[in-house]
Amino acid sequence: MRVVALHAVRLSGRTGPTRTSARNYTRGRHGACTDGCEGCPAALLSPYRGVRKTPGSSDGLEHVVQRDGRTNSEYARRRRPLFLQHRHGRARPRQSCAGETVKILIPTADYPPIAGGIASVALHVSRRMAALGHEVTVVAPHFPGMEAFDRAEPARVIRYGGYGLGWLRLLPLMAAAWPHTRSADLILPINIAYGGALAYFAGRPYLAFAYAYEFLKFRHVPPVAAFYRRVYARARKVIAISAFTRNKLAEFGVPVDHIEIVHPGAPEAHPLPPEYLDGLRHRFVLDSNGPIILAVGRLVPRKGHQTLVRAMPRILERYPNAVLVIAGQGPSIYPITQEAWRHEIRNQVRILEGLSDEDIAGLYQVCDVFALPTREVFSSHHGHVEGFGLVFIEAGAHGKPVVAGRSGGVVDAVRDGETGLLVEPNDPDALADALLSLLDNPDYARRLGENGRRRAETELNWTVFARRLLEIAGTTP
Repeated sequence: MRVVALHAVRLSGRTGPTRTSARNYTRGRHGACTDGCEGCPAALLSPYRGVRKTPGSSDGLEHVVQRDGRTNSEYARRRRPLFLQHRHGRARPRQSCAGETVKILIPTADYPPIAGGIASVALHVSRRMAALGHEVTVVAPHFPGMEAFDRAEPARVIRYGGYGLGWLRLLPLMAAAWPHTRSADLILPINIAYGGALAYFAGRPYLAFAYAYEFLKFRHVPPVAAFYRRVYARARKVIAISAFTRNKLAEFGVPVDHIEIVHPGAPEAHPLPPEYLDGLRHRFVLDSNGPIILAVGRLVPRKGHQTLVRAMPRILERYPNAVLVIAGQGPSIYPITQEAWRHEIRNQVRILEGLSDEDIAGLYQVCDVFALPTREVFSSHHGHVEGFGLVFIEAGAHGKPVVAGRSGGVVDAVRDGETGLLVEPNDPDALADALLSLLDNPDYARRLGENGRRRAETELNWTVFARRLLEIAGTTP
């Protein structure tokens, strides 16, 4: 039976129960559960009892708090659309009892088949949350031919159109995700510009994710920067993927005590059959006896692919059969190709686009060294930087040593001298020296690779990441 909320009104000496009106009262706050979650299956709202005065109220009104934890003003608020409600402070997350299912909504503009680190975060967080027994709904862009992929996912996947609309894609995302916000116990908006805006207006508990580039590029655009700060402020916490990102968030205006650093992880590395690897070598013309240097990532300036190509002539002097494999796609493909032609090493460079996850995993397994000299590319209005560097963790998960540019959050992803080597990102000679030190010393390279594998298995994996998010949100994993 549902109890209609009542108020005890003390106004001009008159006291008595009256039916509430949404315009007269402000929202009450709830605290920790102390009654064993009676009548609250997952204990989102604590079952306070009795009468209390509304904080900040100037009209002398006291609110009767019902057994399910709601004040009468909260019952009245249900009559208004959520986007018209003004919510004070941050919504409180579900205090989940052991074994309870939490309903998690993941609105995102990046999700397979889109490639990249943010899409990888969305995919693996949804999978791990579902594996932990929670009810997960993903709202992601629509692309043809993804129906079979979506059906195989443990999370429910809802697709929306209009991905090519730029900023206007927020509208179809809101339309697709809004009906699911009401029942969500926790929202995990992968992108602040899209899912973050949705969570902000929905008024449900959420964690805001921060990488670096997405807010740095708007730091000199006051209206956008101001809105981003409001989204960060209303979040339960802001999840920074590295210490670098945390520091940049602090410069952006987010209080340090409102930020939690949680490093992303890597999926489990499963060995592929030898027959598949042999076929992969044959398809990509990698069946020479020379070492294979692999780079995986979008072809954009901050990844440093051109520096890697410039370092190859020195590698080829000692290892004439060496091959550089660049897996990815993006606008920098033409400058990279021109660089290879200029150094007359076009036959030693392979640029592979549109690879499957299985092919990329196979490349990790057949390569000798993973290298990506990431760098910071800042201008007066934009900041392009690597917030963490998931590919370095993925290479480590396959037991491969890595060489990375000392920039941005990569210093958190690669432990210099332990899981890989950090070099000055714009120095081809320093990059060549680091690569040769690994190719000349297989035992040293193997030790760095094993350290990377151990770190991926124990510290930097998606299960650890998902559990940490639930802990920060105030739930039980």
